[in-house]
Amino acid sequence: MIVLAGNAYVAQRQVELHQEQTALLQDQAHYASRVSQLTKLAAPELVEQEAGRLHLVEPVNVQQIGEVGLNVVLPPAHVLGSYRLRSRVQR
Repeated sequence: MIVLAGNAYVAQRQVELHQEQTALLQDQAHYASRVSQLTKLAAPELVEQEAGRLHLVEPVNVQQIGEVGLNVVLPPAHVLGSYRLRSRVQR
């Protein structure tokens, strides 16, 4: 009788384990799908299309600046054209 109860308990635990494994596989598949979707949204082609839709323009030139510490105050960006750039940083 004890052996029968033990076997029933083990069988129930195996069913629960199978259910948990199935749920885990479904969650992993959903996660992989979302990562794939978000990765596609960050693709340069889509970013370029969205920028065009928003009527953003490509910069004439991009000047890379060297690495500086976080406590260094950088000068305002130099923009060619008639747009006046105002810094949003309080000094």
